[in-house]
Amino acid sequence: HREFDGGKITEIIYASGYTPNYDSCPSGYGEPCLADVNRHGTTVGGVLVGRRQEAAGTVAMHGIAYGARLAVYGIRLGSGSPETVYSSAEITDSEPSSADSFFATIFNWLNSKVAVANMSFSRTNSIVGTGREKLLRSFPTAIEALKQTGTNRADRTVYVWSAGNAGNSNFASDTVKSNVLLYAGFPLRITELQGQFIAVVAVDTTTGEIASYSNRCGLSKAFCLAAPGTVKAPVPDILCGPGRMGCYARSVSGTSYSAPLVAGGFALLKQYYRGQLGSHEIVNRLLATANDDGIYANEDIYGQGLLDLDAATRPVGTTRLLTGENLGGDSAQEKASSISLGPAFGDAFLKGFASRNIAAFDDLNAPYFRSLDSYAQPVPAASVTLSSRLSALGNTQAVASWSNHGFEFSAQAVPSEHEDTSSFDLGIGTGLNHSNSTLGMFSVSRQFGDREAYLGFRTHPGWRLGLYGAGALKKGTFSEDTAFTNPMLSLVRNGATAGISLNGVSSTDQNIRIAAFAGNSQYGDRRDDSSGQAHGAIVEYSPFSNQKSGLSVQAGWLQEPRGLVGSRTSGAFGGLGANTGFAGLSAHTSINKNWTLLANLHGGLTRTSVKKLGMITNISPLRVSAFDLGLSGEGVVHRNDSLAIRVSQPLRVESGSADVRWISGRTRYEEINVERQSLSLEPSGRQI
Repeated sequence: HREFDGGKITEIIYASGYTPNYDSCPSGYGEPCLADVNRHGTTVGGVLVGRRQEAAGTVAMHGIAYGARLAVYGIRLGSGSPETVYSSAEITDSEPSSADSFFATIFNWLNSKVAVANMSFSRTNSIVGTGREKLLRSFPTAIEALKQTGTNRADRTVYVWSAGNAGNSNFASDTVKSNVLLYAGFPLRITELQGQFIAVVAVDTTTGEIASYSNRCGLSKAFCLAAPGTVKAPVPDILCGPGRMGCYARSVSGTSYSAPLVAGGFALLKQYYRGQLGSHEIVNRLLATANDDGIYANEDIYGQGLLDLDAATRPVGTTRLLTGENLGGDSAQEKASSISLGPAFGDAFLKGFASRNIAAFDDLNAPYFRSLDSYAQPVPAASVTLSSRLSALGNTQAVASWSNHGFEFSAQAVPSEHEDTSSFDLGIGTGLNHSNSTLGMFSVSRQFGDREAYLGFRTHPGWRLGLYGAGALKKGTFSEDTAFTNPMLSLVRNGATAGISLNGVSSTDQNIRIAAFAGNSQYGDRRDDSSGQAHGAIVEYSPFSNQKSGLSVQAGWLQEPRGLVGSRTSGAFGGLGANTGFAGLSAHTSINKNWTLLANLHGGLTRTSVKKLGMITNISPLRVSAFDLGLSGEGVVHRNDSLAIRVSQPLRVESGSADVRWISGRTRYEEINVERQSLSLEPSGRQI
């Protein structure tokens, strides 16, 4: 199901068997003999690395690992015809000594050259008849070569062996048919070979059941797989005769052809995981991800199941991002790890992470590579729709105000499309009963001479300060209801505010306003309840302020226990907290009876703390800024019309950096690759 690159970065695959016999051409044939195109080694090699071709007039085909390099060692063996006599008896002492030396030479040659050796041949003995001691006495040097004791297990050559074709032989007992043949079963007796050895049985390509000719896994089930055993094997162009379609040999069957599908699959996985898995890990992965559902659950027949390369390339279990010092160290689930970006950072994280890869690891420690910026996402509530902005223009939302026993009340309804909450009914004579709305804000105030106390729920704290507090600007003038307010206060708008105004402190136009607040982020009517609570306080002094002109100076503090200027991290990115000290200036002046100039300027210094260590290890202090400049007119053409122009820069990080540490991969020796970067947190542009 998956498109591979043909195993191009793998080392060398070995295909066993013998090449065409050029010494026995029938009379009238040229060299090489077309009669020999189905020679065993040629077709097995074709299944492994047959060249990919889609030329016109041919059948599209390729070997399973068509981009890998191939080494061939010709071994002249018997025919393996149906008349071959199979035995489950213990091997004799007379013959294996010469075989031991012969195979030791081959194995030592393979161990120095190839990543995986496909062994599509066997002896006629079943493994069940011969024990460990007998094998060690008969094949001492060959087994020592197979063990590869002096080689790290991650680098050892893997041997994939065909289980045998005694399944429908009249010269094989049920014991022989029910188990793999001798060489394929070596790890059953020499357990040190497990992890670098796979035996392969064949299934019928049509039915998917065990092929009639195939041996079964039997006692070797722990290191045995099943794979299709019938192929149309590609052969070299030089052996293509007239009428051969796409250079195919005729259909061939046997465990000799199921084995190279597994060996080639090994090569593909070696490439797919960028050479970062050890040989023993790829073997384990092939066995662990095999299809063991339905009939393939029968281990005596199919071992660990049917080869499934699609499953082998997908994560096993959950993926995790590492924050510790090794594969078994601290980590966090990948799906729970993200950076939710507030607008102040713009594209800072995205541009800093775009060219960087990070590796997530599954339960078998296989790496899955992602771009680091794929974990950065906007704050869910930060996207304000056009309908939300238009609904704020002219303050057309349902707002009700009323008085009761000296208290002034105000409430606003928000269409329920913005919230998944139930309807509400304030009652008490307000008429504010909305079955399809939710409560947007509610406030109450009380006047005590020149003093006023107020309490607000889901009200922007800035609506009582600056230009709004001076009466120079009213809600609904602009399509953004936070225009000309302190931008830091939007991070606590979805909460509660309590404050007091001291008017006429030493003269009629002077006043002081003090407020405390707690809440979380809100953008228009979109609330970000998951952003975590923030709290703080603000004080504002106005040396003079009236509807014609005014000036106010603000200073305050905001603490975000789980955030950073409206952003937050989770999972492997750790936990951040921030304290921001901010100051601002608001001014207005009337040009004439119709027009008023407006100005707002704010800045802040944020000190960040890493509350939970993760991939973000340190963040420097941040400088933030925002400004608004505007012109507001009333009665421009008609008595009750208004025209307002605003130029603004939303809250923006002006300077700051973060130190980030992440794992970009691993080695086949299970060591992690650590990368570090100091990331500028200033956006690449300025939003105006």
